[in-house]
Amino acid sequence: MAKKKKTDAEMLEHLKQFDSDNRRLLFALFAVFGVPPSMLDIGSGTGAMVDLARWLHMDALGVDLLAKPPDLKHDLRQPLNLGKTYALITCIEVAEHIPEADSGVFLNNICSHLGRGGRLVFSAAPPNQPGEGHVHLKQPFYWRCRIDERGLGYDDAMTIRLRLAWQWVPMPMQWILGNLQVFVR
Repeated sequence: MAKKKKTDAEMLEHLKQFDSDNRRLLFALFAVFGVPPSMLDIGSGTGAMVDLARWLHMDALGVDLLAKPPDLKHDLRQPLNLGKTYALITCIEVAEHIPEADSGVFLNNICSHLGRGGRLVFSAAPPNQPGEGHVHLKQPFYWRCRIDERGLGYDDAMTIRLRLAWQWVPMPMQWILGNLQVFVR
């Protein structure tokens, strides 16, 4: 029997359990990279990370099918043009929810909004990682190649630094460490 798809309200309730973990991850990210002037969270879920960024007086926006104002409700399989770029983009465990046929548009949405000198913090579930709604599980190298094609460079040193910081964040989502990649423009 197929699993019943969760409503938006049920999905938001499910994601809320990770809010404090996501805020801690963002604090650790800022400890490594500093606090940038602007941030875009692609697949922002409940908006916990964006809310924290705004609390720190950053120009921050979340984009998600579940987003509520002031964030943007948008289907990430569709083209997105926000008319500006950001110093930091986060996209944590979202790509695996986007069908492969739509992944080019999804990646264009991310990469086109990263400003010069900006950083993309990206993670996506690899094959066999359990999770709800996973439809496109690929190894990190697959994503690295696809993002590189769009003009961003993988930063091994910053990826390692962020992994080292994140390993000290108490959270149940330790799989993110293996999935994490940092890119620069």
